Parts: sequence; C-alpha cells; structure tokens
Amino acid sequence: MRFRLIFVFVFLLFGLLSKSQDCINYHLKSCPRLSPNPYIDVPEGSKSALLLRGEFMESVFTIFQCKDYRITLCSELFSNEINLKVYDADDGSILLYDNTQNETAQVFEFQVFNTRRVRCIISVPLSNQPKKNTGLLVEKTPRGCVGFLLESMVTRK
Repeated sequence: MRFRLIFVFVFLLFGLLSKSQDCINYHLKSCPRLSPNPYIDVPEGSKSALLLRGEFMESVFTIFQCKDYRITLCSELFSNEINLKVYDADDGSILLYDNTQNETAQVFEFQVFNTRRVRCIISVPLSNQPKKNTGLLVEKTPRGCVGFLLESMVTRK
C-alpha cells in the first residue's frame, strides 16, 4: 500500500514538472514578435511561467535611455486576461504603467528618456465564475503558460 501511494505521488509530480518544462521558453515560441530585424534585441527580463488564476510572476530589469521597448504578454489559456503593472524598482510605490487602465492591452510600447530599473508584475486575475462542486469533487483550477516578452531597439533619431 505504501509503495502504491509513493508511486502515485511520483507520477503526479512528474506530470506537473513535465508541464512546467513546456513553459520555459514559451515567451520566445508563442508571443507575437516584431518583424525580423537585426536591431531588435530580447534583453534580460523576458520570461515564462506556469500560473494558476490568482498567481503572479515578477521580473526586475534595467531599461536604458535612448531605447524603444515593447512588452508583449501571451497565453493560450488566459488570452487577453493577463494583468501587467510596471513599477520603479528603486521606489516600489511609483506605478509607471497598469494595463488594466488600458483595457488589459497585451502589448505595450514605450520610449525611455532616463535609465532606470523597473519591476514588472504579471498576474492572472481570479475568475468571477464559481467552481463546479459535485459533492466530493471540486473542479480543478487550470494552469497555463504565461509569457512575458521584452524587446528593445535603439531609438531612431
């Protein structure tokens, strides 16, 4: 009996790990990119994660003066629902951008005039719909890959 319990636990853990491995480069494979251009760079800060509703991921990176940036959010499961908040990393109380004020836009393009560190919080909001409950069984909350793609290029003069 003990062996069966351990076997089931290992089987479930392996399934979860294999799903999370699919998300490692999700932002590079699935997020829409700017047209191929040798001047466009994918700097540090781009990442992907396997998230549940109500969970978030965080990315801290430096944005440099005289560069244009584009942030793209993508997910098959949570399309057009992903929230993005960009804060000044040195003073965490200064909110620089919130996509919920822009109809949860999944693409944000901006130009940088002063080099600074920023902290991006990418989250999937909780659902308003109640979970289905049939006695002993409760509907499982789905996990989905969420991609955060940061692209940059030198500002044209």
